[in-house]
Amino acid sequence: MTFNYFCRMRHFIIPIFVPELACPNKCVFCNQRKISGALCQPSEKDVMESIEKHLVTIPAGNEVEIGFFGGNFT
Repeated sequence: MTFNYFCRMRHFIIPIFVPELACPNKCVFCNQRKISGALCQPSEKDVMESIEKHLVTIPAGNEVEIGFFGGNFT
């Protein structure tokens, strides 16, 4: 591998949003349903479909990571 190869490689993160369902409150600063647009927990099928949808847009040879976002900051 040459230095040029590393310069072209990029890092991609596929986002999966998981809203906090344990809290019944809808505080303006942490309402995960509003912030993420996700109204319910994604099923395994939903997660797989999202990953596959994103993977076809990422050129081969790049680093890919799945990031789970959401929940409660406390």
